[in-house]
Amino acid sequence: MRVTLMMLAAAALACNTVTGPSVQSPTSSPLRPTRAATEATSGYRSVYLTIIRDQLNDALGLFDFANPNAVSGNRDETTTPAQSLFLMNSPVMQSLAEVWSKRLLSTPGDGPARVRTAYVQAFGREPTETEQRATKEFFDRFLADAGGDETKRRELFSTALNAFCQALFSSAEFRTLN
Repeated sequence: MRVTLMMLAAAALACNTVTGPSVQSPTSSPLRPTRAATEATSGYRSVYLTIIRDQLNDALGLFDFANPNAVSGNRDETTTPAQSLFLMNSPVMQSLAEVWSKRLLSTPGDGPARVRTAYVQAFGREPTETEQRATKEFFDRFLADAGGDETKRRELFSTALNAFCQALFSSAEFRTLN
């Protein structure tokens, strides 16, 4: 089963917080299109977002949000390339991956321990041996340019971890439920 945008957002926010996703609502302000656009990238749970009938947020439209102009008893569930591209290229998802990677960098342990932590946070399970090997190869290729320079290795590891977090957000396992 494909997860909804609300489920994706909650999972992404959960990876970025210690206590779980925020359940606060944004502060009140006059109903304006700029408010709706700002809320969409604010990190608030989508249940609290302002919906303006003729200006549906792009992300909501991609993930089968019900038409706010009509009564809808059932929602269509589609899986489209645009949804995957959103998870890979959206500035919102990129910033969530960056925050998550910084959080992982602050956890104790080495690279493999952080990778295991990321898998547990994203998927609720440890990585398989195949995934561990593939991830090690990914990081090794990323860090190959640093050679023996430890400062450069730390910088490249941070960049690689950010890319890894974004890849986890973009994975089929993150956007589906078995």
